[in-house]
Amino acid sequence: MKIQRSLRGRAAVAAAGSLILMAATLAGCSSSDSGSAAEEPAAEEPAAEEPAAEEPAAEEPAAEEPSAAEPAAADECNLLTLLGVDAADPLNGQTLKLGAVLPLSGGGEKAYGESMTKGIDLALEDIAASGGPNIELDVKDNGTANPELSVTAINELGEAGTPAILSSLVNSFAAMNDGLVKYDILALDGGGGTATWNKGAPYFYGTRAVSPDDTLVGMAEYLKSAYPDKKSYAVVTWQLDPALNEMDKETLTSTLNKAGMEFSGTYEYVPFGGTDYASAIAKVKEANPDYVLVSIYGADPGVFASQAKAAGLESQMVGFEFTQGGLDASRGAWEDGWLFVQDYFNHESPSSDLGACFATKFKEKYGTNPDFYAANYYEGLLGLWELARETQANGGDYNSGADMLAALEADPTLVSVYGGDGSMAGSYTLDAETHSVSERPIGVFEYKGGTVTPLATFGPGGSNYQALN
Repeated sequence: MKIQRSLRGRAAVAAAGSLILMAATLAGCSSSDSGSAAEEPAAEEPAAEEPAAEEPAAEEPAAEEPSAAEPAAADECNLLTLLGVDAADPLNGQTLKLGAVLPLSGGGEKAYGESMTKGIDLALEDIAASGGPNIELDVKDNGTANPELSVTAINELGEAGTPAILSSLVNSFAAMNDGLVKYDILALDGGGGTATWNKGAPYFYGTRAVSPDDTLVGMAEYLKSAYPDKKSYAVVTWQLDPALNEMDKETLTSTLNKAGMEFSGTYEYVPFGGTDYASAIAKVKEANPDYVLVSIYGADPGVFASQAKAAGLESQMVGFEFTQGGLDASRGAWEDGWLFVQDYFNHESPSSDLGACFATKFKEKYGTNPDFYAANYYEGLLGLWELARETQANGGDYNSGADMLAALEADPTLVSVYGGDGSMAGSYTLDAETHSVSERPIGVFEYKGGTVTPLATFGPGGSNYQALN
């Protein structure tokens, strides 16, 4: 059944200046990698057992969790069937040039670059098996947001005439922005979204919720409901360029304060890929807030949680990501409970046939369950294929970045393995001005003792909030 796509006019893309980039702590060097797969295995998400349903309180009934779609047989996982694509319209026999710029070397994000690559590779296989185009994919390494490698990557893709790419780490912390405009390359970033400071950048779109911005109102709603006597919070986050950090701080504190929470005054910056959080933990302990918001990613939140537990930090930690790498780095600290808020792909209970097929086939191919990076880049490639089909249907050239952008501007809703219901695949919608998601499933989850339990669901900005069992 085809996704019903809402046609929406798009305003002219706003110009965005170049941003001052990350410091040398992000530098990690490797030569560009042309091809598809990274060789090392991606971190595996732990298999989550379905928690036993609890009876909701009589005075405030909880919303029911969506029922999981049953994994489909192999022949039912053909994308033409799952997406409702006309058999005469998959671009069979035609060549589509695409690129990807991923963290394949450098810091702790390398494992997630490998996970992204696995999602892309599975999408390539599924598109080919469905009679889709011959996709020539050129994969480049950004060295975990190394500015020089990122600029080299986008320039090489531009010189090769690549019309569209899947990028990461907020377009490698904005180093690729100018190259997108220079070469008319459409970029979808499913790894970091737009962030606060790269919204509206020409040719650049973030296809996942901005973390933590899009999650804050829904998170506050859950915390106020679950712990009504707790309000104060401190923040631990990465040290980026000071101007970018200040933008993030203003957005976070103003949003949470308006949502009824209280800033303790403690806002600690820590290095990307840090291994010693003693100073930040000491300052948080001194402030003694009800919550510490751990706005760092990859393995870093696990390392922080391990050290915080050892130091006797009593504040409730709330993170914005759950990965196997973070779980391993926590050294058991998360086993007692890790509360996190994000657009998390729960491979145990996808609600659409597309999501169930993706989860099943990923496990069959790689022997591991997909994390949200794999899910985001799998659906990212499906989205570019969708835009290529629409570009041709509109009389354009799908090997032109400008024409691909025009197709996205005309119809900014793309297919997703998140959400949906049975034969109706999920979708997300991109905003014309911010270039970020205006519609995408987000939730509050808890990992504890090997199980991920969904506690609440909502959309960006806390829209359509629902408490779960």
